[in-house]
Amino acid sequence: MYHTIPLEHSIVKGGIFEDISLTAIARGGRTLNCTHWEYQGKDKDYKVTKIKKEFTNKELCTRPSLLGYLKRDKELNKSFDKTEALIDGSSTEGTFQMTIKDDHPNSRLGAMKVTLDWNATAEDKMPLYYVVPGDKYSYWSSKKKPPSFRKEHTPEGWEGDDAMYAKIDFFVLEIPMTPDIMKKTTPAKYLSSNAGEDE
Repeated sequence: MYHTIPLEHSIVKGGIFEDISLTAIARGGRTLNCTHWEYQGKDKDYKVTKIKKEFTNKELCTRPSLLGYLKRDKELNKSFDKTEALIDGSSTEGTFQMTIKDDHPNSRLGAMKVTLDWNATAEDKMPLYYVVPGDKYSYWSSKKKPPSFRKEHTPEGWEGDDAMYAKIDFFVLEIPMTPDIMKKTTPAKYLSSNAGEDE
């Protein structure tokens, strides 16, 4: 079903990708392509490293809000609230922002809320994974730095973009939308009219 939806219907396609990718991460046990953007300091280039990442098995839980549920043992939490700023899911292994687009500007207010709830500091960073489908990974992994912050009102208490970048450990993670992953992770609500599509 995912591959048949045109990008013009990005809200629907993005919602399906979010469900599939969170399910794949929660299942764990699969080695995934990943790129690490390591902050080197103000006005310095990021250190970009290609790595492999494997997550541990967790229960996928849905909460009214992610705040207070970012680091729950053996859980990967997502939220009913689709206005959650900055992230779509969180576990003890990091926070996750799914996107099917070429860029995903960050919210300053969202970054403040999430890093505060995580207790992130420049010495103990909060991992943030931008999770993208396989057809977007090459483009994202070629970027020299993570997405910038949106041109929006600066929230009270904001210490500056660089101070926030220093508190976040940035990654881009590939979820390959292969028949194997699709069959094992597509939620049942999407399968009723598409049985066997990717076999």
